[in-house]
Amino acid sequence: MMMERSENHYSDEYHFLRTELETNKKFVFERPLFIIATGMAILGALYEAKVIILAPIPFLAILYFNLWFTQNRLKSSARIVAYLQLVHETKHLKTPGWESVLRIYRKTKIALSNDELKVDTDYDNIGFYSPIFHFHVWLGAFLAAAMNVGALASQWKSLNAVLITFFIVNVVSILAYVAAAFKFPLKEIHSGIERDRLRWIQALEKAPGRHQKEKSR
Repeated sequence: MMMERSENHYSDEYHFLRTELETNKKFVFERPLFIIATGMAILGALYEAKVIILAPIPFLAILYFNLWFTQNRLKSSARIVAYLQLVHETKHLKTPGWESVLRIYRKTKIALSNDELKVDTDYDNIGFYSPIFHFHVWLGAFLAAAMNVGALASQWKSLNAVLITFFIVNVVSILAYVAAAFKFPLKEIHSGIERDRLRWIQALEKAPGRHQKEKSR
């Protein structure tokens, strides 16, 4: 049977998870700004240089990786928020501890009906993801295009097959980047907390020991 966890354990876990949330938020907001600022610095420093023709693809690759990383961090944040709401804020369910029940959570699958999905997506819990997503996609594509055009414009009188080939490859890469970015599920991120609440409830009910906290008399 699961041992009773002391209030200190709950307090330590709560502060640990709140710290994790703040770390995730820091990554989500600061990393894209740093990457875009670096891209702007490269554009400003090398606008008239041939070498800038090589910059769009690695720049977009880093930005795409960061978009994936951002989505991953937001999913982690939604999972933590849902857990905090159920275990630490409502104090409705007991837990053997974050790491222990997380193992059960990862093995827990939920099936939602169409009606439940419709209601679920009405909760825009992580609404700030949409502007962050579009910031990645459109500003990143614009900077990559500016790098590409800058290299071509500055060498207009001395164009060669290599430069034109790189220009075409970069155009295709920019279009591919935009198309690939829109494969990230915006609706799934927005409804993440509500979805994770249902998943946590099932996981916590599978945890060993008595899960329902006794109501104080």
